[in-house]
Amino acid sequence: ETGARVECSVDHGTPAYGPCTTATSDTVAAPLANGSYVFRVRATDAAGNQAVATQAFSVDTAAPSLSIDSGPSGPTNDATPSFAFSAEAGATVECSVDQGRPAYGPCTSATTDVVTTPLPEGTYVFHVRATNGVGNHAVVSRTFTVDTTPPSLSIDLGPSATTSDNTPVFGFSAEAGATVACSIDQGVPAYRPCASATGDAAFAPLADGAYVFRVRATDTAGNIAVATRSFTVDTAPQTPDPGSPSPDPTPPITPPTTPTPSAPQLLSPFPLVRISGTLTATGARIRLLSVRAPRGALVRVAVTPACSKARRSSRQCRVLRAAATVGRSDSVDFKSLARAYRSGTVIVVRVWRADRIGKYTRFTIVRGKAPVRIDECLLPAATRGSRCPSD
Repeated sequence: ETGARVECSVDHGTPAYGPCTTATSDTVAAPLANGSYVFRVRATDAAGNQAVATQAFSVDTAAPSLSIDSGPSGPTNDATPSFAFSAEAGATVECSVDQGRPAYGPCTSATTDVVTTPLPEGTYVFHVRATNGVGNHAVVSRTFTVDTTPPSLSIDLGPSATTSDNTPVFGFSAEAGATVACSIDQGVPAYRPCASATGDAAFAPLADGAYVFRVRATDTAGNIAVATRSFTVDTAPQTPDPGSPSPDPTPPITPPTTPTPSAPQLLSPFPLVRISGTLTATGARIRLLSVRAPRGALVRVAVTPACSKARRSSRQCRVLRAAATVGRSDSVDFKSLARAYRSGTVIVVRVWRADRIGKYTRFTIVRGKAPVRIDECLLPAATRGSRCPSD
């Protein structure tokens, strides 16, 4: 009313009147904390009559709660990914799948968003934005990379026809970072961990017959590549077919040759097995296990933990195996076996070639001491070491 004196209060329930900002308005000078309030204005006329008007309001400056609950993060082979999220009740949600500049639009639902058009390979960001009833925003995001290309994979070494080697060794090359699994089977794959990241071997002699070596590589996006090589094991000695025609009675003229020794010869140069590391409270940590041998020599390593019969089935007690074929560098490093071993663990290294006497080395881990080492010769077709020939 014209001429009335006005007073104002912004409070939580108990008026605290004071001068209004002007005769017709009031502005809160200091920011209010989040909560419920009442604005009151009191008018007093010249006769002392009073009137009070009130208006309740709430201050809410907090962003709405928002989180991404599922969906790809990092590499994925899903070109139409879906995401699930949780937003504060009553909030309006918008979504964007982009490559750096959000372009918000309606989400598939209040809690999900699904990409319906396949995305080309590349890196993307999923954004979800929630807006509550008073206009506060919250944004969360998740970066992912679409990769639908299978990893590179090739078999570089190993028999591809008939072989008399019933414990063949295979070598392969897989894309860096891919996980590999191997199978030597007769038609039905039975994948297991490969002997190493670049090789595999038949650790038990194969019966005569047809086989397939398979290696499967899975990259970090989940893409899979499989390479195969078929071979046949035939260890039976070859005998002439009685029905076959007789060979030419006139032998070819050949220069005289030196008689073949009756006993197999040593690999030359003879293999060198090296092991190094540090002692630990329970045994030793092996940092280097390497073998230097002539090119083409086969190397197999078996690590047998010191475990009681009652614990043989535990993961810590499984026998670790690795295999390789010596290549141009004349040496092989078994990095996958560089780890800590408890006292009593036995490491056996066998190096050989089918027509030569190889090397058998056995290390036994002993707590507080250097590993006990035994070096012997490995005769062709033998699995255990023996004394080297005296000559």
